[in-house]
Amino acid sequence: MNTQMKLKRRLSYVLISSFAVSPLLAKNQTVDSHIDKLEFTHDFANGYPTKETVEKLYDERDFQRACQLYLWSLPAVSFAEWQHGQESIGAKSGDVGQFLSYEDRLGILTPNATTPYYIVFGDLSSGPLIIDMPPKVRGGLIDAWQHALPDTSNSAKYLVLGPGQEAPADTAGFEVRRCTTFNMLVGIRITVTDPKEGAALLTQFRLYPYTQRADSPAPRIVAPNGKPWSGVPPRGMDYWQRLDQVIQREPIDERDRFFHAMLQPLGMEKGKPFTPNARQTKILTDAVLVGEAMAKANTFERRFAGMMYRPDARWHYALALDADNPDAFWYLLDERAAQQRPDCLSDGGGRSRYAEAQLLSSAACRLQRKSCRAHVGKAEAHGHDGQRK
Repeated sequence: MNTQMKLKRRLSYVLISSFAVSPLLAKNQTVDSHIDKLEFTHDFANGYPTKETVEKLYDERDFQRACQLYLWSLPAVSFAEWQHGQESIGAKSGDVGQFLSYEDRLGILTPNATTPYYIVFGDLSSGPLIIDMPPKVRGGLIDAWQHALPDTSNSAKYLVLGPGQEAPADTAGFEVRRCTTFNMLVGIRITVTDPKEGAALLTQFRLYPYTQRADSPAPRIVAPNGKPWSGVPPRGMDYWQRLDQVIQREPIDERDRFFHAMLQPLGMEKGKPFTPNARQTKILTDAVLVGEAMAKANTFERRFAGMMYRPDARWHYALALDADNPDAFWYLLDERAAQQRPDCLSDGGGRSRYAEAQLLSSAACRLQRKSCRAHVGKAEAHGHDGQRK
């Protein structure tokens, strides 16, 4: 028998064997999971997911990622929404947003009933900014991820540099600070009790470009005056639209590379338009709801250590943050996504009040808004400028 005949015979044996075992290979195995049944060719250990199962697995993967992306992005979206809210009442970069009345403070997530709010947003994309913090005025600076800029609370003249910006040659008389994002926020507290003196001090505050240092413009003070506005993280696809604005305008921090990679299968990528398809839109819409629910659980039933006021009580600290070491806090995903409130309890033993400009970055705080409004309403009846009406 020649070589060609032997090869044909062996090939026929292979074909017959394949047909013989094909019914066994065609019998798929279905396994139960928390996302319903998953089907595999042959069996789970040795087979491959079927086409339907592949689609189900990718949908689940992207949904899980979107939920975690919600928690990760809460500080940035909260910042951007407040900034958008101030823009909606006519406040631009350098303008002082003033929130004093009950109605005007309704846009704040959980307003303090005894605090006049003065908030200024600054845009560093066109170059360095100068902040004139006059005497008897205290402040706090945060970047677009609500990360505090250290040593910025005292009365001084600050020169703030944005990402990639070099300090100018003439920095005499300035406290130079660097912001890791192009957008920043300044929270102002006026320490005097006389309203007229406080109003005069507010007009001395300045935030303006370094290029205008020879003739700094007077501050423009903008208030809602009863016009509805919102600094509360939005729901639905509006949440992701706001996050996309942050992604497009701010640099990528090395610590966030994987989060940016998780955004790409969901249709969001730096330098590209955010136009999610029907599948991505459904996943993102569902994830906003579940993500917010997770944030609420993460806030009101915290499972990270050191949150109990004392072992025999059910009271939690509103904020567990060492203000002298805020960097450590911002690498803790769940802790920073939980309620972050500046008027937190201080026990005098390492936990202290954070920069008073700190926003409330957790959507979990929504549950407290009704009670906060009630308290603010009561305070309004007695006056909120230190004078009883």
